[in-house]
Amino acid sequence: MEKIDTPIFIASKTEFRTSVENIIQENEVHGVKRKTPGFTFDRLFAAEELCLDYDITVLPPSKYLLPTPESLLKFSSAPKLRVRSGAEVKPSIILGIHPYDLHALKLLDAVFIGDLVDVNYRARRSATAIIGVDCLNPWPYSFAASMGTALPPAIFDIWLTDLGDEYLIEVDSGRGDGLVKRYLKTRSASEIQIKQRAKLREDSLSRYQLSLNVSPREITELLDKTWNSPLWEELGQKCFSCGSCTMVCPTCVCFDVRDKMELNRKEGERYRHWDSCMFEGFAKVASGETACTERASICSSAGENWVVSVVDDVCMPAWLILPAQYTSITVWPRRLNSGRQYRTSKLPLSAHAGGTYPSRTSLSKRKTVTTPIKGW
Repeated sequence: MEKIDTPIFIASKTEFRTSVENIIQENEVHGVKRKTPGFTFDRLFAAEELCLDYDITVLPPSKYLLPTPESLLKFSSAPKLRVRSGAEVKPSIILGIHPYDLHALKLLDAVFIGDLVDVNYRARRSATAIIGVDCLNPWPYSFAASMGTALPPAIFDIWLTDLGDEYLIEVDSGRGDGLVKRYLKTRSASEIQIKQRAKLREDSLSRYQLSLNVSPREITELLDKTWNSPLWEELGQKCFSCGSCTMVCPTCVCFDVRDKMELNRKEGERYRHWDSCMFEGFAKVASGETACTERASICSSAGENWVVSVVDDVCMPAWLILPAQYTSITVWPRRLNSGRQYRTSKLPLSAHAGGTYPSRTSLSKRKTVTTPIKGW
């Protein structure tokens, strides 16, 4: 995304609504709609469908960058083997994303277009314009302010702030600048209006009804010290392993890959779909063995995984190969070289016939370690 000097404009809500209508007519736009009993991101066909004064959506907008199911490739074996990409990427716009969801996209970027590049994600990310809006009336159960995710990171194209009868519009990319020049009637924002935005943002932080009494950096140490807390057992007894919590989580990146053959046995497709560390079969391998056998352990690992994602800017489940007395295991690593011990589950070597990898898909590098797992 091409960065530019950040200009700030003003547009009336009437002008903005007209501009959105024009954008929708010429582009594929996904925005927030009111849907009983809440709000959801969906395809917009008219500006009147858009709702920017919302608290939270059922599913995060990351579903457009990591859709499920997603075709990876299609293949045929007759008359000769042919493989072609199954990904379908179209230019689109996500309109109305909140700051906390934008922070989540920043984490997805670190996973999918960091050291290891997922070509499908990168293509969708490059083809998607991000237009966000400040969350001035937060969800009652949100504690984004405590996590430092109540204000947007600078990875958007256009950012909106509701000033009452007008929107203050901040542009942070060449693509955003192009959208403003093509569709919006604006004027430069005054110093008073920019200060008004700062005041509105400051006031919004006081509207968060939930807060943490520790800093985000302290949470990881707290989880380390409470790994064996009876709280996890209590949560495990209530957990159905349905995966709903991870399906709605904007920072979850786990997926599984499957092949599907047509009835003619000559054509097929490889696709991926969302997976969840809360599923009882998440760590199960072909022989039926699993590294996670207790729901309490699953809950504690998932909780640590989420906190590590937000606090340390990494969320990469990894499969490791350990020395002879261990087998492949699932770990949730923190930032590389963090120097912390990770909890593991041991399995007999017979659980992984021939030393093959489990079928779990991960974008982390597989590593072989010969010492206790501390820092990488």
